[in-house]
Amino acid sequence: EARRAGAEVPDALFRRAAEALLSKRGDRGRQPYRVEDPGPDSEKNSMSRSALCERALQACGRASRDDVAAAVESFWKFADRLEAVRLCDYHSDGRLAGFFYFHAYLPLAEAIRSLGPGPASEAGLDRIRRRILAVPEWDGSFLDSHEIGKSYGTAAALLILRRATRP
Repeated sequence: EARRAGAEVPDALFRRAAEALLSKRGDRGRQPYRVEDPGPDSEKNSMSRSALCERALQACGRASRDDVAAAVESFWKFADRLEAVRLCDYHSDGRLAGFFYFHAYLPLAEAIRSLGPGPASEAGLDRIRRRILAVPEWDGSFLDSHEIGKSYGTAAALLILRRATRP
């Protein structure tokens, strides 16, 4: 994708980047903070990283469509947990934090788009749009964490909504 945009990226860089992601990849594509001690909640804790990393690995030719689809499914499995901490500035459930909210949905939209057209992709993108459109502030801005602020939240929400809409 970088090359299609005109960037010159050496093949060796793609290989090293993919190897780095693969070296930390846990079972079913999990990307926990600490592979040596992922803990019992590692699938929940890596819900947004997994979709992002599987999509990157797919772009480098090192993950399949099914790997990306599994990461997307894992995200939705825990999406309500992320929703519950959306306005929290810290890891209020012991792992997830509100400032991950918009940060999680943008790579999710990218991952779903990479699956190609079809009913499952359209349903996933629609689900993202409904989630994001359900959380604006009274003034039309978006906020996932008071610590990060409305500017970030609003910009992220607009980008997510754009990526969650098929061209």
